[in-house]
Amino acid sequence: MRSSTAFAPLTGFPAVPAAWAGPGAAGTAFEFVQFRSAVEMPVEMEVDVVVVGSGCGAGVVASRLAGEFGRPEDGGVSVLVVEKGRHFEAACYPLSQTAGLGSLFEAGGVVEAEDGSVTVTAGSCFGGGGTVNWSAALQTQDFVKGEWARKRGLKFFEGDEFQGCLDRVWGVMGCDGDRLTPNHANRVLLDGAKKLGYKAKIVPQNCGGSEHDCGHCTLGCWKGDKKGPVNGWFPDAAKQGVKFVEGMEVDRVLLREGKDGKMVARGVRGVWTPRDGGEPVTVIVRAKKVVVSCGSLWSPVVLMNSGLKNPQIGQNLYLHPTNFVSGVFDDDVRPWEGGSLTSVVSDFENLDGKGHGVKLEAMSMMPCFCIPFLNWNSGTEFKLLAAKYRRLNTFIAICRDRDTGSIYRDPNTARPRVRYTPSDFDRAHNLRGVQELCKLLFAQGAREIHPSLAGFPAFVRQKGGGDEAEKKRFDTWFAKLAAHGNKPPLTPFASAHQMGSCRMSAKAKDGVVDSQGRVWGTEGLYVADASVFPSASGVNPMVTVMAIADWIAKGICAELRAESVSARL
Repeated sequence: MRSSTAFAPLTGFPAVPAAWAGPGAAGTAFEFVQFRSAVEMPVEMEVDVVVVGSGCGAGVVASRLAGEFGRPEDGGVSVLVVEKGRHFEAACYPLSQTAGLGSLFEAGGVVEAEDGSVTVTAGSCFGGGGTVNWSAALQTQDFVKGEWARKRGLKFFEGDEFQGCLDRVWGVMGCDGDRLTPNHANRVLLDGAKKLGYKAKIVPQNCGGSEHDCGHCTLGCWKGDKKGPVNGWFPDAAKQGVKFVEGMEVDRVLLREGKDGKMVARGVRGVWTPRDGGEPVTVIVRAKKVVVSCGSLWSPVVLMNSGLKNPQIGQNLYLHPTNFVSGVFDDDVRPWEGGSLTSVVSDFENLDGKGHGVKLEAMSMMPCFCIPFLNWNSGTEFKLLAAKYRRLNTFIAICRDRDTGSIYRDPNTARPRVRYTPSDFDRAHNLRGVQELCKLLFAQGAREIHPSLAGFPAFVRQKGGGDEAEKKRFDTWFAKLAAHGNKPPLTPFASAHQMGSCRMSAKAKDGVVDSQGRVWGTEGLYVADASVFPSASGVNPMVTVMAIADWIAKGICAELRAESVSARL
């Protein structure tokens, strides 16, 4: 669809949001360190703390460190944030679909699991997932915090201090839903749930209280409203002297053996590539503390590349696997307009009585994200359905998975590979979500209902058919859905949430980091991103990531203070 010259004229899809009137806000002028090729390589620099990655965890860590200690020249702590992707100013946004996928997402937006059963989408740019997510802001649910505290032995998750971290994150980003006007898709969920007696609610957005109604913002927020790392956390950090590097892929943490046998982090090594495509430069950053915040795909690989042998590294991967259902309506719904994910139906989030189930949500309707998940029965049929895009909404059944996969290091490229197949247990929950979405769409009068289940036909209302007759036809069609099933790889599953591959644990044998984010068996090395989740969050992980990162950063600050006092004695 990105290369089709007919799609936009036929469907009315605009290249930019309707409200776009030229380049948006200038944003913060971040200071990006530049390196020059030297005769003697590698080039070296030294800071107090280096943060690897610039996503939701990194933003909070850098902000907390800068806020606690102030500018280095005033006696504060020097902090460097290193990102392998690139920064784009708000004036560049939204990018086109082709440029956006290539410049903002890992592997062009498509990381396939080994068996092809799940397509993983992850941010890979300055700001990480906080730049490309759909603005949904949901706090960690009490039953999840309880599971992590009681089942995993991490008591702080049920304490007031962690709730304070959640509240701080909420306040900094100005999360609320008071000014939202749901678009057609989210209205379908809210109104359909009411008709069926389900619970649906507005999903707050991290947009500083603004009425953020841009469906294009997964390709970059041109208004600068979305208060992720770039607009919400890094600006204040930059004012306090935090510096940044873009285009530097860190391949390892530099470790040496300490007196007690623990491996002590002393910095990182990586390769920096100039933005103009010039000669790459090998760079070593010496640091007292190293915070790995590369996300659940890359953080375990960086640890593996560094020589750490903990068998838990890369295990316990959760993906929130997602199935899709699309509805075609009689009238134009202009699916690209309005906030993408502003409502949720949560009645089915606890199908096993232990907190595992499925939520029903709307999704981004950028064609590059929704069109690929439509059923393919023939080229002609697919084109006819895609041509109805202006009347189409796509919805997701997103599962809090119980069962896990893993990340491993490709022996040839040293890059992350994904092993994950949705289990029968979790797929059953996804299928229940698909069924409930079909009911909602029928209740809301969809002309056509298209579950993304390979080989399963769409339900199409007959013109002139009476309500009773159509309900009978729907029930007959619906009864066949469960028997058809959703077995991969023919049924498409996707994931935009990767969690758990450097799991936080109360005991070293059960995970990768302790309750303060410190990598077991090391000193001065931390992980602060969604990879430390003890299990799947069950909600969009942004707020949870940030709150855990805030908790970890507070511990780092305390350690730096203690070390400073000790050095003066």
